[in-house]
Amino acid sequence: MKTILLILSGALAVWAQCGPGQTLAPMPGGGLGCINTSSGPTALSQANLVAEYQLGEGAGPVAYNYAYTPQPYYNLVGPSEQNFAAGTSVWLPVAATTTDLYAADPNGDFVASRVQMSATGGYLAAAIGYTYTAGQQYTLSIYVASNTGAVQTFRMCDNNVNYGPNITVPATGWTRASYTFTASGTGTYVIPINQDAANDHLDLLIWGV
Repeated sequence: MKTILLILSGALAVWAQCGPGQTLAPMPGGGLGCINTSSGPTALSQANLVAEYQLGEGAGPVAYNYAYTPQPYYNLVGPSEQNFAAGTSVWLPVAATTTDLYAADPNGDFVASRVQMSATGGYLAAAIGYTYTAGQQYTLSIYVASNTGAVQTFRMCDNNVNYGPNITVPATGWTRASYTFTASGTGTYVIPINQDAANDHLDLLIWGV
């Protein structure tokens, strides 16, 4: 089967061209796939099927770019590529500027984002709040790198915007920053990037789990 991928406005479209003796048909788990229409030598034997890739990415807040992943994993920052920028409706930059597709991520793919905070009170939050379970532990975890060649510091927050300790970002290279807290009260915030207490300016590269 030949597969042609086309990316338009962040959406993945797939056109499939089946081989001889096959036809394109809906698959039980969703999406389209090639099925045999003949038993001749050119038909693909289903016994040779070793993997099926579902391209559906869910719905709501867990569609493509995750603000928070399905539990029980409890990392509130999921695979975040290309959707940190303003206007994506997933993450909300406040007193901050975000740019997607800015640099290579830790895997070498050019999908890391840039976040800049040059005033005071800057932070990056999930656009839609999360309903926490009081007494349950949750973790914010994200890859960060300095975009200035100098050491930088920032903070993460719990669901009620109680700040965690300063987190140091090395002058070079990617590092994984994490903050674990026990949820309390009624706050619904998810804030993985926040300026430190001194409101030091930030220019960071960020990438989800």
